[in-house]
Amino acid sequence: MDDLLFSRAFLDVHRFIGAGHSVSHFAAVANPEALGFTSRADYYKPVRFRIKLAGEDRVASGIALMDIPVQANPNWFDDLKARVAKMMGLPSRTQLDICDVTGKSIGGKTFLELTHVGQLDVFCQDRRKRLRRQPETPAEYSVSKAADIQAWVDVVAGQVPDMVADQLANKGLAGVNHAICENGAVHQRIRGALKQAVPGGDWPEFCRVMAKNSPKTPNKAQANALLSDASKLVLSYVRSFIAANGEQIHDYVSAMQAKRLAQTSGESKLQAPVLGKGLISSNLEHVTTATGRSMYQRQMEDAMGVPTLKASLCKLMYYQKARSEATATFTPLPEISDALSEGA
Repeated sequence: MDDLLFSRAFLDVHRFIGAGHSVSHFAAVANPEALGFTSRADYYKPVRFRIKLAGEDRVASGIALMDIPVQANPNWFDDLKARVAKMMGLPSRTQLDICDVTGKSIGGKTFLELTHVGQLDVFCQDRRKRLRRQPETPAEYSVSKAADIQAWVDVVAGQVPDMVADQLANKGLAGVNHAICENGAVHQRIRGALKQAVPGGDWPEFCRVMAKNSPKTPNKAQANALLSDASKLVLSYVRSFIAANGEQIHDYVSAMQAKRLAQTSGESKLQAPVLGKGLISSNLEHVTTATGRSMYQRQMEDAMGVPTLKASLCKLMYYQKARSEATATFTPLPEISDALSEGA
């Protein structure tokens, strides 16, 4: 019976941390947010409604399947009617009713009755409402949200390496530190990349559509907060990989400064000073801006390929409530410079 009532995600949580209690008791006392759920309604399986929106009665086409949380959700019928109204292109305040094959409204039925109501019809002002063709599923009800978010993350991950390399290739150590600080040049470019990767470029609408429980209208304040969290999350990985490759970056910057000094003094041979093992070439003639750009690009490709970064971005966009987690990953960059950092 539990498998019929409770969602698989909740049953898994119960099995790991609440096995000493019955599932029903655990559902009654557990805090949804502490378990990672949005509300108590997420504990239960939604009811799948089959609603005839278009076509003839005996034709399969025109039926829309809608999963609506019913248990622990007193507004389930209003939620269902609002979704139907939007799919049919009707004003949100349109007075609708949804009835079973006998013509009776399903609004007063119990959960168990709702699981067996069969095909449903939409009525508007006591008249059955049908469209001539099957409506398109609104984006916020798409079953491909996870794939759409992942595609957005992949686009961002593909843009960041070139973007960071362009910003840092000509900079000294102090310039690198300044560029990757919070609200620095790299952070600003990351924010721009996150928005530009959105299909259509509408960031608030993208945030609304991709949320697990999409609100009816975009919330610009929350969209800005999500942009801040997402950009800091990406920046934290950029900074971590810059710090991890500090010796190689130091050697590159030192070689570039030595090359400029040699060119200024008119020396005929450009030889590298004694440097760490991270230097790509001991011949300064081969150390160019392109060398640094390639170095930063490889480092950032490694950073953007970390599975935890992509998973955290997906989670942030889907659940839209992990601000503290995103901010917590943003830590100051350990110093990578020495006296040469003043030559930025």
